[in-house]
Amino acid sequence: MRPIGGIVLGLSADRAGRQAALSLVIALMTLGILLLAVAPPYPAVGIAAPLIIVLGRLLQGFSAGGEFGSVTALLIEAAPFSKRGPYGSWQMASQAAVLLLGALVGGLVTCGLSTDALHSWGWRVPFILGLIIGPIGFYIRRHLADSEAFLHAQKTARRATLAEVFRHHTRDVLCGFGSVIALTVTIYCSSAICRPSP
Repeated sequence: MRPIGGIVLGLSADRAGRQAALSLVIALMTLGILLLAVAPPYPAVGIAAPLIIVLGRLLQGFSAGGEFGSVTALLIEAAPFSKRGPYGSWQMASQAAVLLLGALVGGLVTCGLSTDALHSWGWRVPFILGLIIGPIGFYIRRHLADSEAFLHAQKTARRATLAEVFRHHTRDVLCGFGSVIALTVTIYCSSAICRPSP
């Protein structure tokens, strides 16, 4: 879902503005987290339980795809011209910090609860904690202002179609896809290797 979210929400950010798109992104992410936090167990609703979990994860992936490009663009557009690289790098730096924080929360929950408690309700704790961030982030994003660079580009730049982007910037698009895929695969493989056996 991340590439689809990146395309759909990225186009939305280019057309409707960064503020509107990023507010939508965090609303979708919060909805995905909520579905995971409150999903009923299988014995209560049957096949609907895993379907709710899958829907929550799909929403998270879709919104995460829209987050990456839109936030990076916002950071770069808001930066002084000579500092665009450092400003844009905050996106990856903050993602790494959040991954570390998430791993710490997961570790604390796993170590602090019995196996039965973890399997019955404890796995929901990180999602419930994540719900706290949603309203705060939404409030902040609703009060963002689109940068002067974006507003100028929106008035003057010609809009390229998605087909034109792929046709004229194939190498850049493939490098971007490859970088994100390499990072994501590394993170998931590392977490699978580090996970203790049951």
